[in-house]
Amino acid sequence: VKRPRYPIKDWLEAHGRSGEFKGISDEIDRAFAEIEMEFVSEARPFPGSLECLDILRSKGLKTGILTRGCLEYARRALGPTGALEKLDVVMGRDHSSYDDAKPSPKATMEFADMLGVKPSELLYIGDNVTDYMSAHGAGAVFAGVLTGSGSVELWNRTDPEMLVLNRAGDCVRFFRLRSRARSPTGCPARCRKGSGTRCWA
Repeated sequence: VKRPRYPIKDWLEAHGRSGEFKGISDEIDRAFAEIEMEFVSEARPFPGSLECLDILRSKGLKTGILTRGCLEYARRALGPTGALEKLDVVMGRDHSSYDDAKPSPKATMEFADMLGVKPSELLYIGDNVTDYMSAHGAGAVFAGVLTGSGSVELWNRTDPEMLVLNRAGDCVRFFRLRSRARSPTGCPARCRKGSGTRCWA
């Protein structure tokens, strides 16, 4: 028999054990951090990512990363690539409480506040539905990428109107294509996907 899955906090509260949550949460964070650090040396930037950051910053735009990884992991992963110095904000899961982390919209709201912009001024690029939920709930523009767990099918099911990119670095094309004519489907006229989803590929 397949049993329903419940968030740990909800289960503990339902069984009168809410006082145990912090200790369990801290232990889970420590376990995740150990796993993250074990593989941190394998982190590599996707093609075009660093060049993208340079272009965006040259246009006076702020850049940052909101990750489910811990802050120390993010810094160690980004540092050797040279990306860290190109970012205005790096926000890890340990910045927020359990209730405020992704997929909660509060994570995106706090991230926008750290950048000094409104959530509606963000272009949030993510590879997971939790990214979409946090961004969309906060009122940010979201673009799904086809790296990581993302796929055209996933993003079409999530939101048929979503902007889809092959990889995060392709977002620089958005600033060049946004003024071009669009096809009746809503895609840029030169979109090769023809799926109705806004694909910059």
